[in-house]
Amino acid sequence: MKPTADKSGVTIEWNPNGLPPKIRVKADPHRLKQVFLNLLSNGIKYNKDGGQIRVLVNQPTNKQLRIEFKDTGIGIPAKKLHRLFTPFDRLDIQQKESDIEGTGLGLALAEKLVKQMDGQIEVTSQQGKGSTFSIRLGID
Repeated sequence: MKPTADKSGVTIEWNPNGLPPKIRVKADPHRLKQVFLNLLSNGIKYNKDGGQIRVLVNQPTNKQLRIEFKDTGIGIPAKKLHRLFTPFDRLDIQQKESDIEGTGLGLALAEKLVKQMDGQIEVTSQQGKGSTFSIRLGID
């Protein structure tokens, strides 16, 4: 995703917070990659020129891994957060930001894939300041 981010003037920063070099997560690597690509793509697409995406990884418990994607993008109004994982719902973005492409399926698919891996996906957001998508997965 770095070339796409570079074209958009967005930097991606990775911070594994001192995790052990090898950790076994209960996840399908192909599904997890799809989720990562979607969250990074959205973080770039809905960011601003000179914006940033920080990927933070930590282990809040010995049975769980948390991966956060924090962006400095346009954010999501609180009153629309409940619609975020609804297929084909672009939160009316096409009316305001017509140059942002998409079908509204990416986050719905990401949520489904994370749930299939017995994980959770959550979002917090502040309009005009950015969003944080958190994935929680089990550890073997």
